[in-house]
Amino acid sequence: VYDVSRWGRFQNPDQSAHYEFLCAEAGVQVEYCAEMFLNDGSLSSTILKGLKRAMAAEYSRELSSKVAAGRLGLLKQGYWQGAVAGYGLRRQMVDPQGRPGLTLNYGERKALQDHHVILVPGPAEEIAVVQRIYQLFTVVRMSREGISRLLNAEGILAEAGRPWTFHTVNAVLQNPKYRGELVANQWTGFLGAKRTRAPASYAVRKVGAFKAIVSRSMFEAAARRIAERTPIVMSRAAMISAARRIYAEHGKITLRLLGDAPDVPMGTTWLKHFGSVAAIYEAIGEPLPRPPRRQQIVRLSNEEMLRRLAQRYERIGYLTRGIVDADPALPSVSTYAHHFGSLANAYLRVGFIQMPANVRNSAVGRARLLAARIQAQSLGSPARTRQRRASGLAAGTPS
Repeated sequence: VYDVSRWGRFQNPDQSAHYEFLCAEAGVQVEYCAEMFLNDGSLSSTILKGLKRAMAAEYSRELSSKVAAGRLGLLKQGYWQGAVAGYGLRRQMVDPQGRPGLTLNYGERKALQDHHVILVPGPAEEIAVVQRIYQLFTVVRMSREGISRLLNAEGILAEAGRPWTFHTVNAVLQNPKYRGELVANQWTGFLGAKRTRAPASYAVRKVGAFKAIVSRSMFEAAARRIAERTPIVMSRAAMISAARRIYAEHGKITLRLLGDAPDVPMGTTWLKHFGSVAAIYEAIGEPLPRPPRRQQIVRLSNEEMLRRLAQRYERIGYLTRGIVDADPALPSVSTYAHHFGSLANAYLRVGFIQMPANVRNSAVGRARLLAARIQAQSLGSPARTRQRRASGLAAGTPS
């Protein structure tokens, strides 16, 4: 080992000693090449090793403080310190004089040490979606779950080509970067400590760091409406009574129905109390609904299975395991995996390649697309795939 700190600059020096003890217990002698003492178990070497471990931890603490101070200093100048810009925004390089340069795509990083990164408005269609989300939430008074369902139904994808969810809509409505403001120090988690919310006085803000996508008044209106729905505290008996009422109205219980219902906790709160939707059904004394029977789908030919999967892909523009399993017109995920080797192979047959939309435009994304298309061509017909898979299993080789 080069020196004592190579085990790691752990805040607990005993962790480095633990790793060295594991080596000694396994009969491995540890030698330190750059230290001025012999690791012979003597009193002097034991004291020096303990001191070196404490010095390594102190070096890590000092370096962490310097990095945090440097990041805050750059943020106060309006420079972006995060990684992904977020939906509706893009990262742009600027030189030391503040002149704009290259706009960075997903996965790209700046190569010049003296350059910095700022946020700029993204494509016009994404900006329109962000502004529409604020309008639907503040003016139309739609819920965040309702907005996500509406955008998904219209085929509008969120960041990285993913479907919209409650959390992605909520991130757009609550992040101050959409009003042109950068905020840091809202949470603390120094050197791996438990992450907790910091006092409001600790926050560091840079107002007007870049061009805003939504007005300050619209952002504050969304914040007021979010604050209107304070956490609802209910006893377990009251929650069970509310679940029975929702079941009587809709004939089923889902997290979406629980989240949309007024005067009841949100869906995640139900999961924390009951653990699963099945447990909620058990608590209200109702049978858990069974998924639709699929015997008639299992007898479909491979070509028909792919045709139905392709039709579903053309309607919504993407596929997931949940979508395949929830569609009664499609075989289950396990059936596709049995017939084609894996669900990914079935995806390739219909032309769907699982890759974020913004990655496709990069050099790495184009290479992955080309490799996936070559793999799709090599799969051949479904019958040959099943025959090759069966022969591989018979020979004892991985399929």
